[in-house]
Amino acid sequence: MILKKLQYHEHKDAPHYWEIQDVELGQRNLIVGLNATGKTRLLQAISKLAGFISPVNKFISYSDLSKRPPNLHFLENGYWKVQFYDATEHVIIVYELETVNLVDAVDHSTVKTEKITANGKIILNRSYNKVEIDGMLQNIPFDSLSQLHDPIAEKLIYWAKESLLFHFDHRNQFEKYYQDEQKKENEKAPKMIIIFMELLENNVTKEKLIEDFNYIGYPIDDISIEQLKHQPFFGDTDDIIVVSVKEKGLLGPTAYYRMSQGMFRAFTLIAVIEDLLLRNSECTVVIDDIGEGLDFERSSKLIKLIFNKLKDSNIQFIAATNNRFLINAVDISELNVLEREGHVVKSYNYSNSKERFDHFDFMGLGTFDLFRLQMYKAQE
Repeated sequence: MILKKLQYHEHKDAPHYWEIQDVELGQRNLIVGLNATGKTRLLQAISKLAGFISPVNKFISYSDLSKRPPNLHFLENGYWKVQFYDATEHVIIVYELETVNLVDAVDHSTVKTEKITANGKIILNRSYNKVEIDGMLQNIPFDSLSQLHDPIAEKLIYWAKESLLFHFDHRNQFEKYYQDEQKKENEKAPKMIIIFMELLENNVTKEKLIEDFNYIGYPIDDISIEQLKHQPFFGDTDDIIVVSVKEKGLLGPTAYYRMSQGMFRAFTLIAVIEDLLLRNSECTVVIDDIGEGLDFERSSKLIKLIFNKLKDSNIQFIAATNNRFLINAVDISELNVLEREGHVVKSYNYSNSKERFDHFDFMGLGTFDLFRLQMYKAQE
């Protein structure tokens, strides 16, 4: 099941009101726009929604395994109307949620309305304490979709639970991976170390990772994982594990904490995607600022690599970038171009601007010209 459409607004009738309109998504998506257009806010809207539907989920950074906040604590005054499509059962699910701040609490929200329909049939309709399930009023306390015991609600919970947020940055790059005496892992350590422990057990997978890393512009001969022989951290023990690459032209390996920030980010993302594909995961992956810290050639190749690897997979990929030139790395049907006028963010994509996109495609120009000449929308 993938997220197909999203409408969102927050703080209606307030000076800091924001609205995002007409976002239509496919299996692979690149969100582009100028700074302060609303790209991060769009990804946060998806993150917050997943956090509400399933508080115990994977919508945490692959590089930061800290606990998430309570599911209602950070929703504020917001409204979501989203559409999902389940291709296996040909079901269109529409989910609406509106939350409001409680008068007697700080930074805490309550549900004003919540509604679920499946192919037009109402599954849930609640407003404050009034709950209607399958058309019948229910006099029961209700605060979680898991209480429905309904297959449609379970699909929504599964989507939220399996959703992943990946921060394309170098956070935790200098954290060490270790196990204490009780074999408890350091939760602050980069997730990529744990992933590579499994990936490198398979030689075919290892060679694929080396090939991918060479393709995007980092020439390496080997990837290894081992206990440190010479501890770089004061007071460390022999239980510390590191992942290293052997760069061509260098005599020794480059450990993850000695990589450039861009190299570490790309290395981690490639490992995460490979891990998800090997597990045949069905999930939504959200990435902000993809390509940040990389030069143009490497960031372009990274996006091409990820989009090609995810073709025909069960993974929905939603990435945002400030780098407008990166739109040349994807097909125009995979673009969402955001523009903001005042408090309102509009999305231009192949679904809602098909005639304009098709006309541009017929002209044979480079994809960047679509953005540069604003040919995605009718000229005033």
